Amino acid sequence: MKIGVYDVGSTIYTSQRTIVYSAVSPSGEAVIIKTTPDTVGSYDANKLYQEFLIAKGLDERYASKYIEIIEEDRVYLVKADDGLKRLSELIPEGGMEIGEFVKYALSILDAVESIHSKRVLHLDINPTNILCDEKSYAAKLF
Repeated sequence: MKIGVYDVGSTIYTSQRTIVYSAVSPSGEAVIIKTTPDTVGSYDANKLYQEFLIAKGLDERYASKYIEIIEEDRVYLVKADDGLKRLSELIPEGGMEIGEFVKYALSILDAVESIHSKRVLHLDINPTNILCDEKSYAAKLF
């Protein structure tokens, strides 16, 4: 499947209000494409425009890099894929060791502080919406 110029690979995440795909640009860069299912109205599609406009002004160390909006059969939001893992994927069944938890927590606090300094509130912070670098413990809000 193609969305704009991007070759879609697989579905990463699906909920009642969001579908997220992995894709590749013509130059070979990995991207993430976010859209809404057919079952939601224009309000949720408009939220993608709003997210794009707000996120363009955020520090890319703490938030995903937003590339473009595509309008085809629906609205698609294209972000850079940093190759990071969702925090939800990194938390073992029995929980995280306290030292590891503190490293991620401090990085998450830095990310939240950065977006709040731009007067932006992330209204859905949860382990699925936090991207983490396993080596540096850096976190980005998704």
